[in-house]
Amino acid sequence: MAVAGTFVDSRAHHPGTSRVGHPPRLRRPSRRAALVLCLALSPLLLAGRPVAAGASQPRPDPRLSRAAAWATRRVDGPQVWIAAGDTLCGRFVERAYGVADVYPTAYAMYRALGMARPARQRSLAGLRDAPPGALVFFAPTARNGGSGHVGIYIGGGEFVGVGTGGHVRRHGVRWYNDAVAPYLGWAYPPADWPGVG
Repeated sequence: MAVAGTFVDSRAHHPGTSRVGHPPRLRRPSRRAALVLCLALSPLLLAGRPVAAGASQPRPDPRLSRAAAWATRRVDGPQVWIAAGDTLCGRFVERAYGVADVYPTAYAMYRALGMARPARQRSLAGLRDAPPGALVFFAPTARNGGSGHVGIYIGGGEFVGVGTGGHVRRHGVRWYNDAVAPYLGWAYPPADWPGVG
């Protein structure tokens, strides 16, 4: 049966054409599909861009990749980051950004830099938005002496940080969350931290 205004092709149906002999119409993606695509691509577009406190749009910052590379080179290295029995994860992270003794503990660093971040940055799901070089924070527990823990995110769900005994190790964020201390979130380093050369 023909529909008014259309030509019905009586020949066999060919892939790529409709039954009425016209090529199929491409449908415009839904708003939801467009949003999903934007969210999926945003980590690629924003990678390596830190945000100063209160800023909404980051700008490219080479400090992040340099800090991630600096930290990665120290994995299983000879230097031990420990003093008076305390591991120095905060000092390790500060050193990766060219500063020293800014915060007394990792949790103090989190309270200053990470606690006020958007909720998305404080969830494991939000970790996919973290660029390599971001700071990742873990809760104070008896295992870390109530000081919390901080490391440098290197991408792929992993971070580099100072572990038990002061040795630099590479860990999965999810594993650390499940086995050692709850994950608190990630943050960019302060804008006034110069970075390593």
